[in-house]
Amino acid sequence: MKVTMKDGTVLNAIAVHSDPKLIKGMSRDVLTFLFDMTSEEGLAELAHTFREENCTEIVLGEDLQDENGNQIEEAYSWVNYTIFLSVGIGAIADVIIGSDDMSGCAWVRMAQKSADELRIEELEERVRQLEGGES
Repeated sequence: MKVTMKDGTVLNAIAVHSDPKLIKGMSRDVLTFLFDMTSEEGLAELAHTFREENCTEIVLGEDLQDENGNQIEEAYSWVNYTIFLSVGIGAIADVIIGSDDMSGCAWVRMAQKSADELRIEELEERVRQLEGGES
């Protein structure tokens, strides 16, 4: 699966899973991205790639073929999955995939901001602008 971030960075994921979780006092949709990776440097790069401003829109695409054998791309878009929860190798992937051999699988977990949180951010930005602060 091809994961395209807001800045155009494209990553190849093994799988992407969605689960509702209680995060910061509210039920949120949480995306778990699984990657074929084992290095600590790779984890640092994933953490950098999945920073807040780069996750305002994430597009997951798959290259498929239609009934005539023509290449098509099916894409799904997720917006505002900007709350970084965790990054790691192994354990979570084992549970999600249902395999005992996911030690070489890295994962990143992102939660979606609520509409209320986004509205508060907009209002805070407007107040800064009205006060003559930087935007």
